[in-house]
Amino acid sequence: MIKTAVFPVAGKGTRFLPVTKVIPKEMIPLVDVPIIHYAIKEAVDSGVEKLIFINSKNKQSIINYLKRNYELEKFLENKGREDLIDLIKELPRKVEVVEVIQEEQLGLGHAVNLSSKHILKSELFAVLLGDEIIYSDKPALHQICQVANQYQGPTLGVVEVVNEEVQNYGVIDAEVLSEKTYKILGMVEKPNLDEAPSNLIVPGRYIFNYDIFNFLKNSATGVQGEYQLTDAINAQAKNENFYACLLEGERFDTGTPLGCLNATLEFSLNKPAMKEKVLEIMAEKIKKYS
Repeated sequence: MIKTAVFPVAGKGTRFLPVTKVIPKEMIPLVDVPIIHYAIKEAVDSGVEKLIFINSKNKQSIINYLKRNYELEKFLENKGREDLIDLIKELPRKVEVVEVIQEEQLGLGHAVNLSSKHILKSELFAVLLGDEIIYSDKPALHQICQVANQYQGPTLGVVEVVNEEVQNYGVIDAEVLSEKTYKILGMVEKPNLDEAPSNLIVPGRYIFNYDIFNFLKNSATGVQGEYQLTDAINAQAKNENFYACLLEGERFDTGTPLGCLNATLEFSLNKPAMKEKVLEIMAEKIKKYS
């Protein structure tokens, strides 16, 4: 069982400017729930007990979201709104929350490496990117955990995309072990279509062992002075067995405004109290702009 999860959330969120000047991208709401909520809940529902946030100084609202607001709870109690109290207390309070400040944003590899002193050398741990949501009956991280536990090794979650989309993501080169399990031979970051080894991309779900920190430590910086997690994964895959799990569920990339809008529409349509009205609004807009 994976007990620790790392959330790299220190990024600037430039694709969402100007709103991310004051609101972290991870706190942008999908209807009434912030984006980061889904990744946190996925981790907790998969058995994670320690959440490590690699954060920046001006994004404290993410940490505050996990804290209890006793004043608000008391207000709602006085109003007889126990339903809303349950809603704001949905995430369990028994998990340990650790914050590590990333003074400079030097890439995903650098962010993950900052968590090393909070990870036990004997444990597997997870890394989740908060702007990727996997909507599934069985939490995506739990699916990856099953493969990691079976093979006792680091494991990535992967999903299939249409060939035209591979240039936007990290793509794996892999040997098929079973219908939904692969052994990773390598990984290419944002390849051209004719250079992509497969159409299996990594939607920000990783399980590592402590060895990843050794490979991160020895990684060179890229052209923008950033440490790429992909480089460390490639180096580790050449030295020890590394696996991939094909995830079940629907994936939403909320890292762009259009992706965020798509997820917002999906989740609003999944709310019975909203579905009919949302469909009416959509029909009106389609008629207006067709």
